[in-house]
Amino acid sequence: MSNSAIYFLTGTTYIHYPYFREENQKQIILNRIDGLRNKFEMDYIVFSISMNHYHLKFRLNSNNLIPKIRQFLHGGTSYDYRKLFPKPYEHFWQSFHSRRIDSEVINWKISRYIIGNPLKHREVSRFDDLLNYPFCSFYDFSKKHGIDQAKTLVRSVIQSNEDADGYITICKL
Repeated sequence: MSNSAIYFLTGTTYIHYPYFREENQKQIILNRIDGLRNKFEMDYIVFSISMNHYHLKFRLNSNNLIPKIRQFLHGGTSYDYRKLFPKPYEHFWQSFHSRRIDSEVINWKISRYIIGNPLKHREVSRFDDLLNYPFCSFYDFSKKHGIDQAKTLVRSVIQSNEDADGYITICKL
């Protein structure tokens, strides 16, 4: 029997500054998320990266590793970022929250929130864009569960209208 558990992490940038506005900036934290897979032997990750925050859900064998994961993500991201881009503030990160997910209902709610986050924050405008957006695991999720199921899950979190061209208008968050 495994002692693994699923965890949800969120990190926000200092005063919500858009450090990750451009794709090459988002790539820095995406590289760190990919590094988590190897360094901490994670076989399951759901993520989204927005211009001023990220969400991450994963399976882990020990909650004692959460501080190391935070350091790897936050310390490594800010270090790599500083090498490539000017930083307007001394601080890079403002907050970090972690939560162990103890129910299947909460697990699904968090998954759909994460995979729809770029749509919620208007970083993409259509489900087709979300499907091809490399800074979110919507594609992986839809591959595993089906595109219709993935869209339904996102719509259950983000009330929206979709026009004939597939563009989304957010009605209610």
